[in-house]
Amino acid sequence: MRAEWINPFLKAALSVFHSFGFEVERGDLRLCHSPMSGHEVNVAIGVAGDLQGQVIVGMETDTALDVARAMIPWGVSEFDEVARSSIAELTNMLCGNAVSHASELGISAHLSVPSLFLGKEVEISTGGLPSLVIPLRLRTATGKGTGEVDMTVLLLE
Repeated sequence: MRAEWINPFLKAALSVFHSFGFEVERGDLRLCHSPMSGHEVNVAIGVAGDLQGQVIVGMETDTALDVARAMIPWGVSEFDEVARSSIAELTNMLCGNAVSHASELGISAHLSVPSLFLGKEVEISTGGLPSLVIPLRLRTATGKGTGEVDMTVLLLE
């Protein structure tokens, strides 16, 4: 996987999370092989066009609830359907922004509808192809730790 394919996703993540008041620190990138362990909350979105593959955004339920609370102005108290929908939309925003940044590099891509899946001990198979995990540590503007979000990117030319 080329750096020029990953940089738009990182740029998008920083921008989108900052727009909701989060400070973001990128952890060390790591390569994962199939099958991978998922998180309690996972959203997958397909990528087609010059790049093909998928992006999976995963986090634990507590982190997802903190992110949903930042996104929804009237607030949420539990990880209900509204909170779940906001996390699916977050993934749509992250990937949509990344595709927009990629288009500035002459790369054309389109996204599928995001799919949310929940559960403990989720296992994700990518057909044996390696994926790059971009770990993002989130903090609120007041410095309160929120948690980690993993953006797993599997793209092919």
